Amino acid sequence: MVNELLEGIHLVASLEAISLGVKVGIHPWIIYNIISNAAGNSWVFKNHVPNLLQGNTKHHFLSTFVQKLVRYIVINSFSDPIFWLYVASGSIKGVW
Repeated sequence: MVNELLEGIHLVASLEAISLGVKVGIHPWIIYNIISNAAGNSWVFKNHVPNLLQGNTKHHFLSTFVQKLVRYIVINSFSDPIFWLYVASGSIKGVW
């Protein structure tokens, strides 16, 4: 789970870097070439960012990441006794 979390964080940071460059007028592929040949390069950047820049929607890495993250959160939340004490206390009235 830690691996998926770090992969997701790095992907978001990579896309934020490209977005920032685009906002100041640099083409996304130029930013990609600069970062992929510099210290900011990583496996996540080299393998996922090109698919996003090409608009490749058949690559489902993000949905897999989100599914694993939600599964982890749900399993850990529902197995935690503190969560159930919070629910039983009525502290979340109006949410249900």
